[in-house]
Amino acid sequence: APSTRRMATGRWRPLLLLLAWTPTLALVQVPRRAALAGVALTTLPFPTPSFGEESLGIVDVAVGQGDGPPRVNQTVSIGYKAWLGGFESEKQFADVKGPVYVTLGSGQVVPGLEEAIEGMRVGGLRRVAIPASKAYGATGYPREGEKRGTLIPPNAPVYFEIRLRSIKLTAGFGFGLNLL
Repeated sequence: APSTRRMATGRWRPLLLLLAWTPTLALVQVPRRAALAGVALTTLPFPTPSFGEESLGIVDVAVGQGDGPPRVNQTVSIGYKAWLGGFESEKQFADVKGPVYVTLGSGQVVPGLEEAIEGMRVGGLRRVAIPASKAYGATGYPREGEKRGTLIPPNAPVYFEIRLRSIKLTAGFGFGLNLL
Protein backbone atom coordinates (compact mmCIF):
# COMPACT_ATOMS: atom_id res chain seq x y z
CA ALA A 1 0.00 0.00 0.00
CA PRO A 2 1.32 3.47 -0.79
CA SER A 3 2.37 5.63 2.10
CA THR A 4 0.24 8.63 2.91
CA ARG A 5 0.87 12.14 4.13
CA ARG A 6 -1.55 14.23 6.13
CA MET A 7 -2.24 17.61 4.57
CA ALA A 8 -3.01 20.80 6.52
CA THR A 9 -6.68 20.40 5.61
CA GLY A 10 -6.88 17.13 7.49
CA ARG A 11 -7.32 15.03 4.33
CA TRP A 12 -4.99 12.20 3.46
CA ARG A 13 -3.34 11.95 0.07
CA PRO A 14 -0.98 9.37 -1.35
CA LEU A 15 2.69 10.21 -1.46
CA LEU A 16 3.53 10.04 -5.13
CA LEU A 17 6.64 8.11 -6.00
CA LEU A 18 7.95 7.43 -9.46
CA LEU A 19 9.88 4.39 -10.58
CA ALA A 20 13.14 4.91 -12.46
CA TRP A 21 15.81 2.65 -13.92
CA THR A 22 19.17 2.69 -12.19
CA PRO A 23 22.41 2.07 -14.10
CA THR A 24 22.26 -1.53 -12.85
CA LEU A 25 18.82 -1.86 -14.49
CA ALA A 26 16.93 -2.22 -11.22
CA LEU A 27 13.77 -0.28 -10.48
CA VAL A 28 14.01 2.22 -7.64
CA GLN A 29 11.56 4.71 -6.24
CA VAL A 30 12.30 8.34 -7.00
CA PRO A 31 10.49 11.04 -4.98
CA ARG A 32 8.07 13.11 -7.06
CA ARG A 33 9.83 16.41 -6.28
CA ALA A 34 13.17 15.03 -7.47
CA ALA A 35 11.56 13.75 -10.65
CA LEU A 36 9.84 17.08 -11.33
CA ALA A 37 13.15 18.88 -10.79
CA GLY A 38 14.78 16.58 -13.32
CA VAL A 39 17.13 15.00 -10.79
CA ALA A 40 18.42 11.55 -11.71
CA LEU A 41 15.87 10.80 -14.44
CA THR A 42 17.78 12.49 -17.25
CA THR A 43 20.95 10.50 -16.68
CA LEU A 44 19.44 7.06 -16.31
CA PRO A 45 19.84 4.75 -19.32
CA PHE A 46 16.92 2.84 -20.78
CA PRO A 47 17.38 -0.90 -20.56
CA THR A 48 18.04 -2.75 -23.80
CA PRO A 49 15.98 -5.91 -24.08
CA SER A 50 17.84 -9.06 -25.01
CA PHE A 51 16.33 -11.46 -27.52
CA GLY A 52 16.84 -14.96 -28.84
CA GLU A 53 16.83 -16.54 -32.28
CA GLU A 54 13.03 -16.90 -32.27
CA SER A 55 11.95 -14.79 -29.28
CA LEU A 56 11.38 -11.08 -28.77
CA GLY A 57 13.10 -9.00 -26.12
CA ILE A 58 10.47 -6.79 -24.46
CA VAL A 59 10.83 -4.05 -21.83
CA ASP A 60 7.83 -1.97 -20.74
CA VAL A 61 9.11 1.59 -20.26
CA ALA A 62 5.64 2.79 -19.19
CA VAL A 63 2.68 0.53 -18.52
CA GLY A 64 -0.53 1.95 -19.97
CA GLN A 65 -3.51 2.66 -17.74
CA GLY A 66 -6.17 2.63 -20.47
CA ASP A 67 -8.09 0.00 -22.40
CA GLY A 68 -6.46 -3.24 -23.37
CA PRO A 69 -4.93 -5.51 -24.14
CA PRO A 70 -5.99 -5.62 -27.81
CA ARG A 71 -7.21 -8.86 -29.38
CA VAL A 72 -6.72 -10.36 -32.84
CA ASN A 73 -8.82 -8.57 -35.52
CA GLN A 74 -9.00 -5.35 -33.47
CA THR A 75 -7.58 -2.17 -34.97
CA VAL A 76 -5.06 -0.28 -32.87
CA SER A 77 -3.43 3.09 -33.31
CA ILE A 78 0.31 3.29 -32.58
CA GLY A 79 3.26 5.63 -32.82
CA TYR A 80 6.78 4.20 -33.07
CA LYS A 81 10.50 4.72 -33.57
CA ALA A 82 12.71 2.07 -35.18
CA TRP A 83 16.47 1.47 -35.18
CA LEU A 84 19.07 -0.90 -36.58
CA GLY A 85 21.92 -1.89 -34.27
CA GLY A 86 20.27 -1.00 -30.94
CA PHE A 87 18.28 1.79 -29.32
CA GLU A 88 21.25 4.12 -28.83
CA SER A 89 22.46 3.65 -32.40
CA GLU A 90 22.60 6.47 -34.94
CA LYS A 91 20.79 4.21 -37.43
CA GLN A 92 17.22 5.29 -36.69
CA PHE A 93 15.14 4.62 -39.81
CA ALA A 94 11.66 5.60 -38.61
CA ASP A 95 10.14 8.13 -36.21
CA VAL A 96 6.37 7.98 -36.60
CA LYS A 97 4.60 9.89 -33.86
CA GLY A 98 1.32 8.49 -35.13
CA PRO A 99 -1.29 7.58 -35.61
CA VAL A 100 -0.60 4.43 -37.61
CA TYR A 101 -3.57 2.07 -37.75
CA VAL A 102 -2.86 -1.65 -37.58
CA THR A 103 -5.37 -4.51 -37.55
CA LEU A 104 -3.84 -7.26 -35.44
CA GLY A 105 -3.54 -10.60 -37.22
CA SER A 106 -3.84 -9.10 -40.71
CA GLY A 107 -0.13 -9.13 -41.57
CA GLN A 108 0.06 -5.36 -42.13
CA VAL A 109 3.28 -5.14 -40.10
CA VAL A 110 6.11 -7.57 -39.37
CA PRO A 111 5.09 -10.51 -37.13
CA GLY A 112 7.37 -9.40 -34.29
CA LEU A 113 5.71 -5.99 -34.11
CA GLU A 114 2.23 -7.54 -33.91
CA GLU A 115 3.44 -9.88 -31.18
CA ALA A 116 4.89 -6.91 -29.27
CA ILE A 117 1.60 -4.98 -29.37
CA GLU A 118 -0.28 -7.91 -27.81
CA GLY A 119 -0.51 -7.46 -24.06
CA MET A 120 -0.11 -3.66 -24.14
CA ARG A 121 -2.65 -1.22 -22.72
CA VAL A 122 -3.52 2.21 -24.12
CA GLY A 123 -0.88 4.74 -23.07
CA GLY A 124 1.84 2.11 -22.73
CA LEU A 125 5.36 2.56 -24.07
CA ARG A 126 7.33 -0.57 -24.90
CA ARG A 127 10.84 -1.21 -26.21
CA VAL A 128 11.15 -4.34 -28.32
CA ALA A 129 14.15 -6.11 -29.86
CA ILE A 130 12.92 -8.18 -32.81
CA PRO A 131 15.15 -10.90 -34.30
CA ALA A 132 15.48 -11.00 -38.10
CA SER A 133 13.32 -14.13 -38.30
CA LYS A 134 10.33 -12.13 -36.98
CA ALA A 135 11.23 -8.87 -38.74
CA TYR A 136 12.31 -8.58 -42.38
CA GLY A 137 14.16 -11.93 -42.62
CA ALA A 138 16.63 -12.93 -45.31
CA THR A 139 15.34 -10.38 -47.85
CA GLY A 140 15.55 -7.19 -45.81
CA TYR A 141 13.48 -4.17 -46.81
CA PRO A 142 12.35 -3.29 -49.43
CA ARG A 143 11.64 -6.94 -50.15
CA GLU A 144 11.59 -6.68 -53.94
CA GLY A 145 13.14 -4.80 -56.83
CA GLU A 146 16.57 -3.40 -57.48
CA LYS A 147 16.63 -1.57 -54.11
CA ARG A 148 15.94 -4.83 -52.24
CA GLY A 149 17.51 -4.80 -48.78
CA THR A 150 18.87 -1.26 -49.01
CA LEU A 151 16.93 0.31 -46.11
CA ILE A 152 17.03 -2.69 -43.78
CA PRO A 153 19.76 -5.21 -44.63
CA PRO A 154 19.01 -8.95 -44.82
CA ASN A 155 19.09 -10.89 -41.54
CA ALA A 156 19.21 -7.72 -39.40
CA PRO A 157 17.50 -7.48 -36.01
CA VAL A 158 15.26 -4.43 -35.62
CA TYR A 159 14.59 -2.37 -32.47
CA PHE A 160 11.22 -0.65 -31.94
CA GLU A 161 9.86 1.74 -29.33
CA ILE A 162 6.06 1.52 -29.53
CA ARG A 163 3.37 3.68 -27.94
CA LEU A 164 -0.17 2.26 -28.01
CA ARG A 165 -2.43 5.24 -28.65
CA SER A 166 -5.90 3.66 -28.92
CA ILE A 167 -7.85 0.46 -29.51
CA LYS A 168 -10.89 0.52 -31.75
CA LEU A 169 -13.83 -0.99 -29.94
CA THR A 170 -15.54 -3.86 -31.73
CA ALA A 171 -19.03 -2.94 -30.52
CA GLY A 172 -19.33 -0.11 -33.05
CA PHE A 173 -18.65 2.76 -30.63
CA GLY A 174 -15.50 3.92 -32.45
CA PHE A 175 -12.34 4.75 -30.59
CA GLY A 176 -12.25 4.82 -26.80
CA LEU A 177 -12.19 7.98 -24.75
CA ASN A 178 -8.60 7.53 -23.64
CA LEU A 179 -6.76 8.55 -26.80
CA LEU A 180 -3.13 9.55 -26.32
